[in-house]
Formats: sequence, C-alpha cells, structure tokens
Amino acid sequence: MVIPAKRYACYYGMGRLNALAQYDLVIVQAAHYPTAEVTTLRNAGITVCAYLTLGESREQEIPTEWVVHDPLTGAAAQNEGWRTTYLDCRTPGWQTEILERRVPRLCEQGFDGLLLDTLDVQERFPETRPGVIALVRRIKAQFPQLQLIPNRGFSILSAIADVSDALLFEAFSTYATGEGYAAWDKVALAWTEERARESRMSMGEKQVLALDYAAPEDLALRAWAQKRAAEHSWASFISTHALDWLP
Repeated sequence: MVIPAKRYACYYGMGRLNALAQYDLVIVQAAHYPTAEVTTLRNAGITVCAYLTLGESREQEIPTEWVVHDPLTGAAAQNEGWRTTYLDCRTPGWQTEILERRVPRLCEQGFDGLLLDTLDVQERFPETRPGVIALVRRIKAQFPQLQLIPNRGFSILSAIADVSDALLFEAFSTYATGEGYAAWDKVALAWTEERARESRMSMGEKQVLALDYAAPEDLALRAWAQKRAAEHSWASFISTHALDWLP
C-alpha cells in the first residue's frame, strides 16, 4: 500500500529535485530522471513513481499487431487530441513489451511504483477491457514490490482495486478547456461525485489522489479545487495541463 501522502506532486518536467523533496509522493516521467536522481529522492524518504502508459502511445513506429484498428477503415485508431495511437492490451506482444522490457527498466531505475495511465482505452473499445484488466493484474503479480496507482479506470476499478495501492482521480474538479481552465459544470460535478462514491467502495481505505488543472495565477480556482478534494480527505495537486509546473 502506498505510504499515505499528505502532499504529492505529478510533475512531468525535468530536474527540480529540491522542490520535489518537499512532497511525500512524486510521480514523474522516467526518461527525465536518471537512477541517481531517483535514488536521491528515495533517500529523502519520498515515494517515487514513474508514469507508464498502457492504452495509448505517442511512438512513431508501433508494431501493427499491438494497435487497436478502426472498425471502419482498418487503420490504426488515433486519439487526435493527444496525437496518440490506441493500443490493444489483449495482444501478447504488447503485454510482453510491458512485462519483460518496460517495467523491468523502471525497476532498474529504482522506482517505487507506477502510475498506470490511459486505462480508459477500454471505454472507447470495450472489446479490449479483458486485456487491460489482465495486464494490470499481471504487472502486480510479476512485480509485487511495485506500488500501482491507476489513473481513473472507473469502469474496471472493481476488477483491479485489490492489486492497486492508490487511485489517481484526474480532472476531479477542473479541466483544461483548450483556451484555459475551468471548473466542471453541475452535471459533470455530479458525475465526479458519483465516481468518487464508487471509488471509495472499491478502494476502501486506500488513498485517492485528486489531480486538477488551473493556471498558476488563478488562485481562486486552485483554492476551490483544493477545498473540494479536502472535503473527501484526498491529497490534492493542481498544475498546468502539461504538468510542467510546480507550485
């Protein structure tokens, strides 16, 4: 189980070790932090987790057998918003890539755990859902020492909660609009409240981390999102949509 974090950061920039040392738990991009820097943070008593995408990839060349194919065109399905390709977690090749290459490399760097992102590929392509669940469970079975933090994945949370050590609830109260940042409207806030209730049922006493977005200078929006997370007794982190800014 993840060490309870009063303060956590999800930071995809580089460096800033002194700033990151002010947190109990940090989630970073592994490529930005060599083993020596991961060790420095861990020696300071900080839990250090690496970002790992399971359902999408920005890589230019991906083996055809790993991708989800558009049922109409047969082409690799794309997430145009992030310019990523959707991956099919059912495929043995992609599972092997994760379990035999990517996760072992992160272990060698000394990371304590993983943020498992893009699990919601199975929302758009329900046929891939068994593969997503199986891959998460296989990661925990093969690397039990790693703390796993799924990002959202609400529709499969009940199937992976027992192998998850915490939950990240991205965009709990606010979101990036494309032109800036805003609070969710009443309908969306009611939806996130319902997901929060379901998450508590699935996760039990395990920690939930709220991740929200706001401009650094928008103190009112930041304070409101932090207050809403606190009402659920959740640790809160609020940054830019690129997660390249630390308060």
